[in-house]
Amino acid sequence: MQEMFQELQEPEKQDVYEKLPLDAALDAAYINFMTVIDEHLEFIRMMVRENGVREFLSEEEVRSIWKNRIPWLPTLLKRKMEAGEVKEMDFEMAALSVNSILMHYVMKRVTDTGHSTLDDKAWRKRLVDYQVSVWSVEKQPENEKEQE
Repeated sequence: MQEMFQELQEPEKQDVYEKLPLDAALDAAYINFMTVIDEHLEFIRMMVRENGVREFLSEEEVRSIWKNRIPWLPTLLKRKMEAGEVKEMDFEMAALSVNSILMHYVMKRVTDTGHSTLDDKAWRKRLVDYQVSVWSVEKQPENEKEQE
């Protein structure tokens, strides 16, 4: 249990992601998160199922996990902006959209209600391309290029 919480609490590998183009960094972050969740899926399901009976995590501990994870993407985007790769924006709101996608993945896995967009490599690429195009100074999503 401690191992999973440590993995989730660790800020993303900022220096590794900063060296990658934004699309590769975002895809790697998605894959990293999915791997941690999938490795501990049965335990997470048990925590959700038995949460009313015993407290695995306090509300404060949950907040701490997310508080430690939240800054990595705004920091990465800010550095990418300074490098001219993305435009100036509300970096926290951009990160919130990514966190929402990650939470969707967790809920789909925990409830076993089908696959998430992140599960399919082609859909994940399309999602990453779209997100990068929204943040990018000039890049447009691959699927928009095809429609022209």
